[in-house]
Amino acid sequence: MPDLLSGIKRFLPARGIPLLAATLFLQMNDNGMAGASAGAGIGCFGAIAFLVIILAINVAILLWVKNDATARGMDNPMLWMIIVLFTGLIGLVIYIVVRPKGEVVVCASCGKKRMQGLPKCPSCGNP
Repeated sequence: MPDLLSGIKRFLPARGIPLLAATLFLQMNDNGMAGASAGAGIGCFGAIAFLVIILAINVAILLWVKNDATARGMDNPMLWMIIVLFTGLIGLVIYIVVRPKGEVVVCASCGKKRMQGLPKCPSCGNP
């Protein structure tokens, strides 16, 4: 059995499999069998990575809502951000339906986005 494990240890890293996964897979318990902790460790890493990705997507959506609401000259962009935070996808759909329609252009004074029909830029205040 030790000869088989040493052969596997040499084979796995050479084939591009991450060393961490190979090490976790090859951990042995008292009976000489591969431990179940390896699968649990990799599974926990996958779950944490999934949660981090979901969190990053939610933060990106919240920042987009705030920036879009500011560019369209809405009174309370932070309120819309909080609504979308607590209501999720339903709040995002409501925001998209309710927001002022029109083309968003770049302000000549500050370079930030603003809605074309606004009398002044919501960011810098210039016409």
